[in-house]
Amino acid sequence: MKTLETDILELNDNIDQSELSSQAINRYIEISTHYINMEKIQKARKILISIGFTKKSVEKYIIRTIQDAEIHISEDFKLLMKGKVSKRYLN
Repeated sequence: MKTLETDILELNDNIDQSELSSQAINRYIEISTHYINMEKIQKARKILISIGFTKKSVEKYIIRTIQDAEIHISEDFKLLMKGKVSKRYLN
């Protein structure tokens, strides 16, 4: 299941994928996206490249994910993802 965000990711080898392997790849993409949102870019890059995506497509995906996060995620949520709490919620 590809979404607009994951359409830019390209596998190094065009291999026929079973439904199970597609699900596994999608889970790794979700984990990588989570790492990107937590600003752990190196971990995300390592995962995506290790499952076979091209370096060029991984870099494009990272940039797009960061841009999407800037648009869709509030500053408070970003702090929460990093394990921090916004000062306005502290007494």
